[in-house]
Amino acid sequence: MKLKTENTVIYKFPFLLLACIFSINIHAQCWKDISVGGYHCLAISDDGTLWAWGRNHFGQLGDGTNNNKNLPVQIGSSSDWEQVSVGYYHSVAMKTDGTLWSWGYNFSGQLGIGSEQDQIYPVQIDSSHDWKAVYAQNTFTVALKDDGSLWAWGDNFFGQLGDGTYGNRNIPAMVGTDQDWIYFSTGYAQVLAIKQNGTLWGWGYNQSGALGIGTYSSHTNPIEIGTDTDWVKVSTFIYHSLGLKSDHTLWAWGSNSYATLGTGSDESHLSPIKIDSLSRWIGFSAGAEHSAAIKSDSTLWIWGKNSFGELGIGTYNTVFSPVLVDSTRNWQQVNTGGGTTFAIKNDSSLFSWGWNQYGQLANGMNETTNSPGKIICSLSSVEDEWLPETIIQVFPNPVEDKIHVEFSNILTSPALFQIINCLGRPISTQQEIPSDNVIELPDLPVGIYLLTISVHHKRYSKILIKT
Repeated sequence: MKLKTENTVIYKFPFLLLACIFSINIHAQCWKDISVGGYHCLAISDDGTLWAWGRNHFGQLGDGTNNNKNLPVQIGSSSDWEQVSVGYYHSVAMKTDGTLWSWGYNFSGQLGIGSEQDQIYPVQIDSSHDWKAVYAQNTFTVALKDDGSLWAWGDNFFGQLGDGTYGNRNIPAMVGTDQDWIYFSTGYAQVLAIKQNGTLWGWGYNQSGALGIGTYSSHTNPIEIGTDTDWVKVSTFIYHSLGLKSDHTLWAWGSNSYATLGTGSDESHLSPIKIDSLSRWIGFSAGAEHSAAIKSDSTLWIWGKNSFGELGIGTYNTVFSPVLVDSTRNWQQVNTGGGTTFAIKNDSSLFSWGWNQYGQLANGMNETTNSPGKIICSLSSVEDEWLPETIIQVFPNPVEDKIHVEFSNILTSPALFQIINCLGRPISTQQEIPSDNVIELPDLPVGIYLLTISVHHKRYSKILIKT
């Protein structure tokens, strides 16, 4: 049943100001940077604010609580965040002034603050203002300074700090003496990094062959990977790695048990092997058990294990070669994690799919999904205590074209349904409870509204998100 549109009086409603604020934000597709871990995520909006969601057992979201969030929640009030990165249970972020901040689990010193004390709010790492980039992974962190020096701290069980030892560090320590590093990526317990001359180096955990050095030997100091001098980007996670060369060819290496290399088979490779030599690639990401990449025509491709629908192709089947996620040609960034995938389009809209046990898809639910769904921009967790779920349930919410409304048996008399916009105007009205409990919303513009249901001289209200 469709709601009919009519002109009626303006209602003054106590939550309209809040809904109006979010309605304004939702029209701007505002995500510019995101980091995806195994259980939680961080993102920066184009206004420089920081947002987080997912698992929060160790305070890794940074909102001062230990409560999981299945919708984005703003972290603090600062609007000068530049880059974010998440480990398994900790988070790090860099501001535009070159300062570095961290929070969450700190058992191995991965926060870099000189202690092993967990933090539920962002705390600054030393007093430096010359940090250029930072990446966290598992239980350690690596960061690059403006002078080209590379620094690492946290867990060092596999030599992933690159200092020639196996001892943990709780403050940043320089990796060797070289100051010509320009790009790097952190994995489960390994690091891959590129120098100014285009050479590729690796150190740390290598029992899966993720270092790409032709053996399974781990290393506590940087070791060069091959002799090529045309590497420009690299990504590594647990069992495998991906690298991009200056000619836009994409290469993969490491374990291929989950088809993560995209070579059409499950054969592992201890040295880099080219993926789809006819294509030009511009972006990519290595996940825990899957991979994703963007071609020069802005199409998004994906492959690997698909147990949680992390490939986003509508199935749960493993894929051994790159397959197209959808037919659109407007993807600009992709980020894979532990069973999840996030991707940003050219209009800065953000989409997520895959595993969602801890709300890491940021869609307001905890159900796994095998196709891309849009994440509302700058939407904080709004507690809607004024519509008891024991009386009325509305789903799905966010909604695309229709919602289902379920009532308790106390709502047996005729009810008045209204959808109220940001200005307080009821823009749609239905005079009775639909017989099939379905309300169709095909013509409702994207935004945030109030769904009101009046019965027994009492009005129940629910924030309704239209995507």
